[in-house]
Amino acid sequence: MRVGLVEPKISIIIPVYNVERYLRECLDSVVNQTLKDIEIICVNDGSTDGSPSILKDYASQDDRIVVINKCNAGYGAAMNDGLDMAKGEYIGIVESDDYILPEMYETLYETAKSREQIDIVKSNFKRFWGTGRSRKFEFVALSKKKAHYNTLLNPASDIGLLRANGLNQPGIYRKAFLSEHDIRFNESPGAAYQDNGFWFQIFAFANTAYFIDAALYFIRRDNPNSSVKNQGQAYAICLEYDHIRNTLKKKGAPHPNILEMCAVMRYVNYQWTIARIAPELRKEFIERFRDDFAQLAKTNELSRMFFTPSQWNELSWILRDPNEYYYALWFKREELDACRAKIRRLESDLAKADRKISDLRSCNSYKIGRAATFIPRAFKRAIKYTESYRISHTTTGQSASVPPSNIGSSQSYSTMIDSSTLPSLLKEWYEKNSGDTLDFDHPVTYNQKIQWLKLHDSTPIKTQLADKLLVRDWVARNIGDEHLIPLLGVWDSFDQIDFSSLPSSFVLKMNDSSGHNIVVENKGMLDIDSARLKFERWLTSSFTLQAGYEMHYKDIEPKIIAEKYLYEGKAGLTDYRLFCFDGEPFSIWVDIGSGTRNHKRDIYDLNWNLQPILVNYPNLSTQRERPAQLDTMISLARKLSKGFCHVRVDLYYVDGKIYFGEMTFTPQSGIGKWDPPEFNYLYGRMLNLPNHDPGDPA
Repeated sequence: MRVGLVEPKISIIIPVYNVERYLRECLDSVVNQTLKDIEIICVNDGSTDGSPSILKDYASQDDRIVVINKCNAGYGAAMNDGLDMAKGEYIGIVESDDYILPEMYETLYETAKSREQIDIVKSNFKRFWGTGRSRKFEFVALSKKKAHYNTLLNPASDIGLLRANGLNQPGIYRKAFLSEHDIRFNESPGAAYQDNGFWFQIFAFANTAYFIDAALYFIRRDNPNSSVKNQGQAYAICLEYDHIRNTLKKKGAPHPNILEMCAVMRYVNYQWTIARIAPELRKEFIERFRDDFAQLAKTNELSRMFFTPSQWNELSWILRDPNEYYYALWFKREELDACRAKIRRLESDLAKADRKISDLRSCNSYKIGRAATFIPRAFKRAIKYTESYRISHTTTGQSASVPPSNIGSSQSYSTMIDSSTLPSLLKEWYEKNSGDTLDFDHPVTYNQKIQWLKLHDSTPIKTQLADKLLVRDWVARNIGDEHLIPLLGVWDSFDQIDFSSLPSSFVLKMNDSSGHNIVVENKGMLDIDSARLKFERWLTSSFTLQAGYEMHYKDIEPKIIAEKYLYEGKAGLTDYRLFCFDGEPFSIWVDIGSGTRNHKRDIYDLNWNLQPILVNYPNLSTQRERPAQLDTMISLARKLSKGFCHVRVDLYYVDGKIYFGEMTFTPQSGIGKWDPPEFNYLYGRMLNLPNHDPGDPA
C-alpha cells in the first residue's frame, strides 16, 4: 500500500512508453531532487519492453512513486490520467527519456511561493545528444527577450508571450489554475504533439508567469522513437491546432486576438512539419496547408500585424499558388538530397576504380608501356597547349575577359525559366501583385521599368554585385575596404559553422538573397535548431522566384556568411538607402526596423529635406537629424553606382563610421505602394532604360 503524501508541494507526472534504455537515468534524477515533498506519478502507457519492471523496482524502494499501468492510448490520455491522480499544489512533467538537475523543482517551487498565486514558473533548458563524456549539449532560452526573465509576467494580457519556447517540461503549473480553466491534454489515439494544446491553453489563460534565467531541464534529442523523429503522422499537427482553435473558441480566452495568434503559431508549426516529414509527403501537406489557412482567412483569423514580413510573404505565396511554392522551395531540396546520394555512390565507385588503377600501375607491363609511349604523348601535349593558347587570346594578345568562375551556378526550379517563358510569367506576377497593367514595350512608371530591367538587364555584373560575398571586392576597389563590415566566416552549410569561434554578437545571413538573415545579439540565446531550419530552407530555395523573378539572383552560389554585429541603439540599425540614377544619387530613403512589424521610412532629398512620400511603410515618429557625414555618403554612393542606369546603394552610419550594406538593382521588386502615386511616375522619369528607343514613351 502506498504511503503517499496528502498534499505534496509538486506532483511530477512521467509518461512512459518503451524507454527502458533511458528510464533509470530519468528516475534517478527525479527521486534525488533536493525538494523531498513531491509525488512521482509514472504512467505506463502499455509498454512492451522492460520499462514496467523498472518502474516496479523503483516504486518498491520509494513510497513517493505511484505507477499507473494502462493499455496504450496515447500521450494525451496518459497525461490526463496523471493529472487526475495528482494531489500536489503544482504539477511538473518529466519525459521518461530526459533528466533534470537535482535542484530543479526546489528552485521552481521557491520562486512560485515568493509571490502569491503564480500560475506558471519555467526555466531555460538544454538539448543533449549521446552518452557519458561524449554527450553534447545545446542551450535553449525560453525567450529571446531578456526583459521576460526574473519578473512577473501576465500571459493573458501579453499575447506576445506565446512566442516563447513552448516546451512544457521545464516548468511547474498551479493545479488549482489548471482545474479552474479545465486545462487538459487532447486525447486522440495514435496522434502526436498533444502537448501543444496544453501549452497554448496555459499561456492563453494564465494571469501570472515567471521565467528563471537558468537551464534546469535536459531534453534528449537522440531517441529514435521520439515523436520528433517520426516522419509519419504528417497531419497530427493539423488536428492538434484544430483542437486548440476549437477549445479557445469554446472557452473564450481573455485576449481579443487569441485566434489570430493561434493562426500564427499554427503557421510556425506547419512550417516545422514541412521540414520534418518525408519528402514524398511534402507536396500534399503544402496543399493541406493552403486549405487550412484559406479557411482561416474566410473567418478573418489571419492578421498581418502578428506575422513577421517574411512569414506573411511566404504564407501569401502558399495561399496564391502552393504548387509553385513547393517546386521553388522544397522540390530543389529533394533533388539535392538525391544528388548527394548519387555523389556518395559515385565516390564509392571512384575509390574502387582508383584502387584498380593503382594495382595496374604497379605491374611491370604498365611501366614498359609508359616508357614506349613517352615521345608521342609529349608531342600531343605540345599541340594541345598551342591550340589552347591560340583560342584563349585575342588578336591584341590580351587575355579574353571571362566571367568570374566563382559567381557560381545554382540549379533550381528557376533554371527552367528561359527568355520565352519569362515575359508572360513576369507580367502575370506583376499584374497580380500590383493591380497595375504592364506593357514591356512602353513602361512608364518606376515600378513598370523595374520589371523591364528584370526582363532585359539581368547582367552577369549585377549577379556578381548582388552577391553579398563577391560584392566586397567591388566595394574595396571603389571606395576602400574600411567601409566593409568585418567578415567573420563563410560556410557552404549550416552544420559547418563553429559557433564557439564566433563572438557573442554577430549577424548570420545568406549571400544570395535579401532579408534572409538572423541578428544574434546574444549567442547564448540563439535557438540553433530554429536557425538551422531557416538556413537549410534558404540554402535550397530559389530567391529568384520568391522575389518576383529577379533573375540576377539566379546564378549566385548560395553561402552563409557571418558579419560583425553593428549596434546603433535599442531602435535598431538605421538604413540609409541612396537611390541612384545614371551614376548620380537622387534621394535618400531612411529605414528603421527593417524586416520587422515596426518598419518605418522617411524619404529625403540630397539636401536633407523630408519629402511628402510614403512607400509601403509609415513615416518615422520623429524626423532624423542630418548625418554628420552625409556628403561623404553621397560621394561613396556616386562611386559605387557609376555605370548603372539605376541602383540603390545601402549604407550604415555607426559611431561616426560609414559601412556598406548592399547594392539593390530592383528595389521592392518593383511593386512598391507609392503615396501619392505621382512619385511613381517621377522616379520612372528618372530611370533611363539602357538601349531603349528615346522615342518610346518611357
